[in-house]
Amino acid sequence: MPNSANVIEIRKDIHQIALDYLARREHTRFTLHQKLMRKGFSHQSVEAVLDSLIQQGFLNEERFCEAFIQKRIRQGYGPIRITAECHQYGISNPIIFSQLPQDEEFWLTMINKIWQKKSSNKNNRVQQVQLRQIRYLQYRGFTLDQIKKAKN
Repeated sequence: MPNSANVIEIRKDIHQIALDYLARREHTRFTLHQKLMRKGFSHQSVEAVLDSLIQQGFLNEERFCEAFIQKRIRQGYGPIRITAECHQYGISNPIIFSQLPQDEEFWLTMINKIWQKKSSNKNNRVQQVQLRQIRYLQYRGFTLDQIKKAKN
């Protein structure tokens, strides 16, 4: 059984490793927990350090989510795909929806920009090109209703 001085030293080690990860880029509690557990630390010690990092403001899921969503929007992804990817990082729906643009016009404008960019260098038959573009936009996370509205 580890003594209390040993536990404190282990938590200092975990804390330093976690800060090193956070210095490189933002993380969610879920991803940081996974990385620290792979290092062989106990669940209880990792949870205590993560709670401490949240209280200190070093670990912030809202901040991670905001940056991640903005990056994915710049890359041309839609709300469905972005939401699914945020779930993979362990981000809850309330945080996602507080950061994700809810304005339908915003997404329609995004679709039009992507559509124009994708169709500018295509000389194939119009119907094939449109079907390919629709599949591409669906892959990017836009709904068929959004695509149809943007098309008109």
